[in-house]
Amino acid sequence: MSLSATRRILIALAGLFFTLLSTRSQAQWIQTSENSRDIISMISYDTTIFEGNYGGGVERSTNNGMDWTVQNTGITDLGISAFLFSGGSLYAATFGGAFVSSNNGNDWTTISTAQQISSMAALGSYLFIGISYQYSPSEFGVYRSSDMGANWAQMNTGLPADPKIRSLETVNSTLFAGTSQGAYASTDMGTNWNAVLPLEDTIIAFAMQDTNLYAATAYHGVFRSSDTGKHWTATSTGLSSKLLTSLAVKDKNIFVGFYDDGVYLSTNYGNSWNPINMGLTDLALVGLTANSSYLFAGADQTGVWRRPLSDFGISSVSLHASTNESIISYPNPFTQSTTISFTAPESGASIGNDAAEVSIVNLLGAEVARLFEGELGTGEHTFTWNAANMPPGAYWVMVRMNGTTQHIPIVLQP
Repeated sequence: MSLSATRRILIALAGLFFTLLSTRSQAQWIQTSENSRDIISMISYDTTIFEGNYGGGVERSTNNGMDWTVQNTGITDLGISAFLFSGGSLYAATFGGAFVSSNNGNDWTTISTAQQISSMAALGSYLFIGISYQYSPSEFGVYRSSDMGANWAQMNTGLPADPKIRSLETVNSTLFAGTSQGAYASTDMGTNWNAVLPLEDTIIAFAMQDTNLYAATAYHGVFRSSDTGKHWTATSTGLSSKLLTSLAVKDKNIFVGFYDDGVYLSTNYGNSWNPINMGLTDLALVGLTANSSYLFAGADQTGVWRRPLSDFGISSVSLHASTNESIISYPNPFTQSTTISFTAPESGASIGNDAAEVSIVNLLGAEVARLFEGELGTGEHTFTWNAANMPPGAYWVMVRMNGTTQHIPIVLQP
């Protein structure tokens, strides 16, 4: 082999090596902020991310975490414990009250002065807050408001004595409460509660994926229910045994965060888990959230980190992309139900070998209803979404078939 040919081969191999090295270096976490305050909570939609600090209040990024601004106008307590996005409004729970913003966090209005609020939820025309700690144990539990926070009533019938509420979640018309003694469910807007996952452990968070509900516990891993909380299966093979702090779901991927052990990923409904911590130098995580492009992790002392969802095989879909006029929703806006129709040009599957899907997602990108999953034949298809138990606001109709995703906005009115 001539010297010039050998040189060309070496140069090609060197180029391939550096290409692989560059690709590998991109498939890791990068730090997007150097906020030294304690991050407690996170929420995101499209390219906007909110993070809540202990003592620093709310910070917002509108460019996937690259720049942050403080958004505390109207907030009187700067210990932000949880966020909720519902009906076009953003809610913030704090250690000294609950607040709502109707302009993307620019201004906030007080809706509760309760102390030590740990979580919030919305179902139908009701708002709910969970209290995790009080000077008087009689003040623990779930509180409900039917007038957007003007008045609150304690709703603890069926909950354990002195219930410390860590998390709240809604699935269709069922409200779930994560307590220090496991999970409870209410099918009558919090009036009565029943134990569905009794544990001597705290339920840190709930999340939905397809038809599965996941409950993340502090020290006993993750549990999965495929029948809205009636039965549960432990799904923790490969998970860390350290303190679990956060849970996030994106498409077929489930992420959990640990304090001192970083992030773990499951791609098979929680049956097995693996750490995904390359580049993440601060493993003391306290929050996780995902938008259409990135997974974000809030670290205890080093701020916000992010990693592309494409690293996990998730295609990035912006909800602000041009919509598809061939999908029709009528009426729109609507108050109870809307009929969705479109024409499938050919039979086929949506993504890889997965079946075609028709679903409804909220502005956070979370699926709230699955209208169809299966093989779609050629021709016109019609589906009806009954949204009687959903909070008013903006949603998206998502149609996935033949490797593409099409969507249109719809508006549910009060």
